[in-house]
Amino acid sequence: MDRRRRSNRDMNQATPDRADGSARTPERVALQLRMLEMVSRSPSSAAAMRAFAQGYLVLHRIDVMVRAVVHGLDGGAYRVARYADIPALVAGRQRIDGANSTSLSEVLRGGFIGSTIEGGVPRRFDDLRLGGDPVLGDLAPRLRSAVALPIFLDGAVHHWSFYFRPEPGAFDDQSLEDALLTGNLIVGAASRLSLLDEVRSLNAALEREFEDVAAVQRSLLPQPIPRIPGLGIAARYLTSRRAGGDYYDVLPLPDGTALAIVADVSGHGAGAATVVAMLHAVLHGRESWRDPATAPGPAEALAVLNEELSRRPIGGNFITAFAARWNPSERRLDHATAGHPAPLRRGLDGRVRALDAAGGLPLAIERETSYEEASTALAPGELVVAYTDGISEARDDAGRLFGVDRLALVLGAAPPHPEAALDAILGAVSEFSSRAARADDQTLLALAPLR
Repeated sequence: MDRRRRSNRDMNQATPDRADGSARTPERVALQLRMLEMVSRSPSSAAAMRAFAQGYLVLHRIDVMVRAVVHGLDGGAYRVARYADIPALVAGRQRIDGANSTSLSEVLRGGFIGSTIEGGVPRRFDDLRLGGDPVLGDLAPRLRSAVALPIFLDGAVHHWSFYFRPEPGAFDDQSLEDALLTGNLIVGAASRLSLLDEVRSLNAALEREFEDVAAVQRSLLPQPIPRIPGLGIAARYLTSRRAGGDYYDVLPLPDGTALAIVADVSGHGAGAATVVAMLHAVLHGRESWRDPATAPGPAEALAVLNEELSRRPIGGNFITAFAARWNPSERRLDHATAGHPAPLRRGLDGRVRALDAAGGLPLAIERETSYEEASTALAPGELVVAYTDGISEARDDAGRLFGVDRLALVLGAAPPHPEAALDAILGAVSEFSSRAARADDQTLLALAPLR
């Protein structure tokens, strides 16, 4: 019984001091855990090295620290950074990268550091005499013990770390092993964090570029939508996390009709946004369309866009599109599709049907492509809604699609007014998607004859 009590009591007490002056106590273990926590949470390589240095130097009572960089230098050559003010380093007033250390920029050779590096193996020194050393001579009275540690990066020694104490015999073999392993592990972690810093910086730059591209893309949309005689129009455009390829436009034509288009470029990012800009340029730059005698119908408009985009290098993208021409005198909508989902028509009875899917292939697949055209007479109170697949293919947390059937149900229950109907659709999509991130642009265009 006495032996068991004595054993339990001893487990809660410090073990005998080691040669480096440290003792294994609960307080030291707590400090080590805190150091590791701070290193793991460090947002950058510099912060990780600072956290490690502060914790390690408190734990091990180092008097002077020297880093001798050998990477990129001939054998035996080195560059030195000295850290003599360890309390300043621990307090964070001096940086581990050497910016505020006593630094020698020139390449050195020889001396205690040079001869140790040439030896090529980690060592401890119990009774140093360093008077006259070219790097450490002025500190010689303070330096009697040391450990020398090669620090590896990418399979080769990058630099050597030297820890000095003022008393002889301050380090033992266990101290040397601990310092060697710990130093290399923390430098490896800091190197990975440095790469992460670069990745974060590049990602931030890319995000800024995507935001700029998205802003340019939004500027191509009609703002405000032109007023078209006899036609109520509403539109909604929600971007995904990246610049996308959705586009809509409404162009008054010189014969009193109007051309409306909804398009979706395959893919995402700057490439898709660039194709949107090209689509906009072709649509607005066609001189012949300014003549009432040659104002285009939807099938002709799609054929022209296809021909122009097919002979341009657009990186393998293709474009689905819906085009419609509103004739106010006849209250007739002529329309055609290029591989695009057929718009939905909400009748006076509230029933929802798809428009005739007249059309052809998506744009920019085959240069010689023609498109079929259909006509639909619309009465006041009816509503046509064109959409991109970001609406129908929105997903909930379980990965289920919103779908065309659900879209039709929402449209059938919505008020028969363009603005209210689109708000109802987006509200239903948002509720369905819940916390799921928007993976694609979501675009809606509603057309409704006025009384």
